[in-house]
Amino acid sequence: MDLSNSINFRANLKTVSEILSIVIVIIGVIVLVGWAFNIPILKSPDPDFPTTKSNVALCLILIGSSLWLQQTKRINVRSRRAAQVLAVIVLIIGLLTLIEHIFRLNFGLDQILFIEPYGAPNTFSPNRIPFITTIELVLISSALLILDKKVLKHVSAPNLMILEGILALMVLLGYLYNAPEFYQIYYYNAASVYEGIVFMLVFLAVLAARPETGFMKVLTSGEYGSTFGIRILLALAIISIFLGWLRVVGQNLGYYSAAFGTALYTISILIILSILVWNSILSLNKTDRERKEANKELRKNLEELEISNRELKSFAFITSHDLQEPLRTMASYAQLIERRYKGQLDPDADEFLEYMVSGAKRMKSMIQGLLDYSQVETKGNKFKEVNTEKTLDTALSNLQYSIDQCHAEVTHDPLPLIFADECQIVSVFQNLIDNALKFRKKDETPKIHISAKKHDNEWIFSVKDNGIGIEDQYFDIIFEVFKRLHAIGEYSGAGIGLAIVKRIIDRHGGHMWVESSPGYGSTFYFTIPLVTKLKNVD
Repeated sequence: MDLSNSINFRANLKTVSEILSIVIVIIGVIVLVGWAFNIPILKSPDPDFPTTKSNVALCLILIGSSLWLQQTKRINVRSRRAAQVLAVIVLIIGLLTLIEHIFRLNFGLDQILFIEPYGAPNTFSPNRIPFITTIELVLISSALLILDKKVLKHVSAPNLMILEGILALMVLLGYLYNAPEFYQIYYYNAASVYEGIVFMLVFLAVLAARPETGFMKVLTSGEYGSTFGIRILLALAIISIFLGWLRVVGQNLGYYSAAFGTALYTISILIILSILVWNSILSLNKTDRERKEANKELRKNLEELEISNRELKSFAFITSHDLQEPLRTMASYAQLIERRYKGQLDPDADEFLEYMVSGAKRMKSMIQGLLDYSQVETKGNKFKEVNTEKTLDTALSNLQYSIDQCHAEVTHDPLPLIFADECQIVSVFQNLIDNALKFRKKDETPKIHISAKKHDNEWIFSVKDNGIGIEDQYFDIIFEVFKRLHAIGEYSGAGIGLAIVKRIIDRHGGHMWVESSPGYGSTFYFTIPLVTKLKNVD
């Protein structure tokens, strides 16, 4: 199961949870209809079985509604509060009934909705919620209250639902194997078979509502271990329950003794699980072989890529370095001719000279930019603790002439200490601020604001301006080498500054993006991790 399949799997589970929440409400309504119109089959499948109490039916409606309101596609502050109110009502009913059971009290909760006569099967307190069901209600309502939270280390919604699922399974197995000890504790009311079924549905619905949290995150991650675990758990649950039922049926019909039935059950489980494990071993071995082959091919490709990168870096450095001297000569002589002979030749010649000088300057700028781009990693310094306010001051000092020329207002919030290459962080600020100055509105004072905030394990820096803005289809293009959005004569620059900034941020383990609207300015964001690889730190 790959990542896309994992995402689809989790989405499908959430859909199942939503459907089950509606089914739970419907079941609660059906049971209440059974009480209202005295329809026995809606309260219990057999006259000798205990009934599903009316208070349980009410709680099922509240639980289903609370879960439905907390589905991720519709959850908001209002729906969450409404869902928590419903869960609190269930919790109060559960706790009060639990106190009634433990201290043998009677708060009058049991007969409020409907009156159940004395003498109902396995019912010692008429219409009182069974002891096991009461505990389940407390667990479920608590889980719904903390569905997206974690109170303590091990107190979370998935963990609470595991306990509830065990109780629901006990009730079902008690009826399946004719073991009343599983659905009735001492003299307390017995849980009904309907309760065992519907509370198992609740167990599944709550877990499926948040498949990306708790242990469900592991089971739905899409990794090989998760896929293997799901197969084994499902097979173990289905096979063991089914074989256990067959054993009980055969023993009750007198086909074999209890000892023989136990031995037959054990052997069957061992054989079936051995087959499952063997098939899983073969599948994992095949996957492992494919992984090793893929890793081998990947290592080969990485080695070739590393060689290619070294050659490209060397080529870029040598080419740009060697081009500097002849280009400098061409530019110098072109400028010399322009100074000596400008105005002495015809207008076309003056224009041609201007093109030569301009082209030489632009080529020099592009070569220098290419050289800077190729040296981001090879010529970078070791990382150390850097005061970003100090680096910003250095960048502003370097740009002071440009700032004064356009009367720009540059402000900043308090900036943090980071582990980084100090010179490269200066370059980042300088390029971004220079970019904001360059693409300013002609009739408005440029305003630039720099800020930073901590988020998870990184600092997020922002450089915001009130310039001409960028259309969203160019958000990725502007970070590519020599990509320009305007004509060469319209704005100065070689079109490589943002590419250098992005490569610097990549070297620091961060990422970069822009938010902008044409005419409303731009905000460039970049991140610096709080923890940097040790090899880069002094």
